Amino acid sequence: MPRLTPGCLAAASLAATISSASLSAQTPSPQTLDTVLVSSRAAPSVAHLQRSVEVIGRDVLDRQPVRTLTDAIALAVGADVQRRSPAQADLSIRGSSLGQVLVLVDGARMSDLQTGHFDLDLAVPLDLVERIEILRGPGSALYGPDAVGGVVNVVTRRGDRWQQARAHGGSFGTVGVAAGAGLGAARPGAASIRLAADAERSSGHRDGTDYELLQANAGVERQVGRGIATFDAGAGARSFGAAHFYAAAPSYERTRTQTATLGYTLDAHGWRAAARAATRRHTDDFILRREDPAFYRNRHETWQHTAELSARRTLARDADLVIGAEGFEARLESARLGNRRERRASAFAEATVGSSTGGNVSAGVRVDHSTTLATIASPSLAVSLPAGPRLRFRGSASRGVRAPSWTERYYADPASVASPGLGPERFWAGEVGVRALPPRAIVDVTTFVRRAHDMIDWVKPVDAPADEPWTTANLEEATFHGVELTIQVPDVAGFSLGVDAAGIAFDANAAEEFVGRYALRPVTRSIGARIGRAVAGRMNVALDVRESRRAGESAYVLANLRSSLGGGRGTLHVDLTNLFAASYVDASAQVAAGRALLVGVAYR
Repeated sequence: MPRLTPGCLAAASLAATISSASLSAQTPSPQTLDTVLVSSRAAPSVAHLQRSVEVIGRDVLDRQPVRTLTDAIALAVGADVQRRSPAQADLSIRGSSLGQVLVLVDGARMSDLQTGHFDLDLAVPLDLVERIEILRGPGSALYGPDAVGGVVNVVTRRGDRWQQARAHGGSFGTVGVAAGAGLGAARPGAASIRLAADAERSSGHRDGTDYELLQANAGVERQVGRGIATFDAGAGARSFGAAHFYAAAPSYERTRTQTATLGYTLDAHGWRAAARAATRRHTDDFILRREDPAFYRNRHETWQHTAELSARRTLARDADLVIGAEGFEARLESARLGNRRERRASAFAEATVGSSTGGNVSAGVRVDHSTTLATIASPSLAVSLPAGPRLRFRGSASRGVRAPSWTERYYADPASVASPGLGPERFWAGEVGVRALPPRAIVDVTTFVRRAHDMIDWVKPVDAPADEPWTTANLEEATFHGVELTIQVPDVAGFSLGVDAAGIAFDANAAEEFVGRYALRPVTRSIGARIGRAVAGRMNVALDVRESRRAGESAYVLANLRSSLGGGRGTLHVDLTNLFAASYVDASAQVAAGRALLVGVAYR
């Protein structure tokens, strides 16, 4: 298998840096990320300088042809959203497998301990999203196990006044509606309220992929005493044909998600203290043969509870410290997996020295103890150094661990057999990056390496018959090398332009002996461009084009287009997805959706 050597990666990074640094003139102001917490708890103002962080804001969500959070996350560089349908998708970042990305909502853990297939079962309508923060690379030192490939934090809208209603319909019998509103505090001390709901149904892009989606979420924020209290609750229901999703059968599945989060933030005596408690309940009813439920049926119910307390303080000029502790408990009742329970206790600390204009360094460590894992420490170190007003270098290194999910240890059906003795996988990772600010552009280049020991995957021998079941195994080790390039040009003759490219190569000791279901088939090449244009002040056009290639598969080009026309408070938009009718396979190795047309209206 081809490999990107560290020398090649360094040469690519240096070439991009020299090219961008040779330009001169007026430089645009980069986006302010002073509220980003996904990559630093101690000093958010320098977070984006030390690590590879991307923020997808509300303006992008309104312009692009996206209807769900899954669609929105897929816009991020390095994010691999392997859809089966709009009802279900798996998420990986930088070549990780499902279950190796941690998903948060307003900082609260939502990833599912039963299986990574449910990590994106979030009860958050898209209208309620303020932004999506994405950390590329490990986040175990801040957020614990499972944050191998990266962290995704969905931040909801708070405090402002807004209202929106939408409806759309189009190909594959798709129809959907959505509505939401935010009621900001009318006076000091009053509560602000936000709520949103959406629903969609479709006959599906092929037989057995019909679905119905419904979700709602509400929250309130109010000053209580000297601090701010928040409460959020959400519920989501997904019912969908799952033909060939996990086995060669006309399957059907229903999932239900309920979440509740209570938080309190207080500034006192030089400290900012935050407390949060979150609960997530998820149920899954899987029927192997849709017309014969009695043949094989699997029902699961998972409860997850998290409690966290953290305190942050500025120790001196340009020196910040955060300390905290977290408790986590998960319980599973399952017809096929049995009754399971896991508890974790964690403590973490992070210190940052430096400023956003000069050099800065952050060091952190987290210690986790659970009933599944021995006590483990996950350290991290990140640094950022300026090299003039238009150039800044950064580097980071960290280590961590991922425990096998309950499905990877205990699941069994005619097509899949888990291994109860499966062990955890351990990894270390490092990256080096540079950001340059040539005229009217922002250029960012990152090279990274991640080495996994005892990597987990569902595998079968390369010469196995088609009906041989997949089994879980700890592969001895695998090393991933990658490079990422992004170029942002806010304004060129009225056009906004974003270009990105990412490449991954990996060496796995088992790659020639086994076929992997997830971990051994990452996207190895991705080249994309995002172009936007405002026409006559009322019409906007946004085009996203991307060529991708997955390990062992052919390359394909996926293009999505949105054209919107707005006047007053109303907007009409037309979405064309898979514009070139690219033929490729989805996460279930079936043909993905072809070209589709959707027409929608929105009122704000």
